[in-house]
Amino acid sequence: MPVKFKIGFQIDAETLFSIVAKFIPLDNLTVEEVFERPHAGPAQPRLAAAPRLMKNKRAPRASNGINLAEGVNGVILRAFDDGEQHGYGELKRLVSAAGYSGSGIGSRIARLVEVGALTRTGVGAYAKGKTP
Repeated sequence: MPVKFKIGFQIDAETLFSIVAKFIPLDNLTVEEVFERPHAGPAQPRLAAAPRLMKNKRAPRASNGINLAEGVNGVILRAFDDGEQHGYGELKRLVSAAGYSGSGIGSRIARLVEVGALTRTGVGAYAKGKTP
């Protein structure tokens, strides 16, 4: 395993190589000229990475309230015009038949219950309005 040394003295290159060549047989000799730089002082410590800034949260949208007469809400509430209870599956089929996606009907029904347009009467069963 090769051993490396760093020596800190000054000598002419011609003198150094003549001495080294007399005492040490060298096979692979590499010579590099080193230019001294002025000493910059102690190394500056690395600064920690700047913390990542959080994106600003969006301001809540202004709402004009819930529209009970149009869209998916209108389709659901028109099903209750007969005065009967209706199930989740039946409401989902009605919404799909009207051309809307039936995948979001659970949240729509929950919102209609929250505003009082529907009342949950059992597991997956709903009636129009609040029960007395």
